[in-house]
Amino acid sequence: MVIARDVLDIDRKRNIIFARPRSNPQTITEEHPYLELTGPSCAVVTSGDPGKIEIVLKVKGATEPDDRDLSLLVLPLKNRMYCEYDRYYTSKHSTMELTFWHIDNSVEATIGARLIGGSSWPHGLQGVMVARISDMEDAEVSLLAFGGGKLHVVADDGMIKLTRRVVSVEHRDGELQVSIAARCENDEQVISVRDDIVFTPKKNGRTSGVLNVGACKIQLTVAWSLFN
Repeated sequence: MVIARDVLDIDRKRNIIFARPRSNPQTITEEHPYLELTGPSCAVVTSGDPGKIEIVLKVKGATEPDDRDLSLLVLPLKNRMYCEYDRYYTSKHSTMELTFWHIDNSVEATIGARLIGGSSWPHGLQGVMVARISDMEDAEVSLLAFGGGKLHVVADDGMIKLTRRVVSVEHRDGELQVSIAARCENDEQVISVRDDIVFTPKKNGRTSGVLNVGACKIQLTVAWSLFN
């Protein structure tokens, strides 16, 4: 489990960035060394007390008593305007790389997605939905990967379950871009689709837009909250 703690900890439950039950572990390989993050569930506020990241990771054994510690760390966060850093932290059994960006004057964007107009996901299309912000053009947040050729629709109104939903965006001159890219290959043809929406941040309220994947329409709604 990886948890972020900040000045708002008293008012909310743990802000979980990564968590996996023992029954559903993640396999780490040389080709895929990164944890598949599902958080934060809300923005990590570093004004005043910059906060910290707590990491408790284990290697699954044949039985629970055979599980071994992989990483036990408490990492302080920096409080600097437009701070971007990569650091390596070594514990007894492993070395962890942490990448962290501080975005000054930011707002929290909580993203929701649902199928609209009676549309359905095109059969066999696989791909990813990602978010990018103008302050970090080289970085992207994976909101949803649909490798099985289908979307996880969780309600009768077409709501889609995103893996991650929260992004921090610079309020004054920032932009939030949400993109979807999908591809399907068979013996007869290769289908490739991409669409993007750019949102201008607000201090509060909601903004919406529609991603088009062939005949499928996905409505995105962004709820804005001012934090720092």
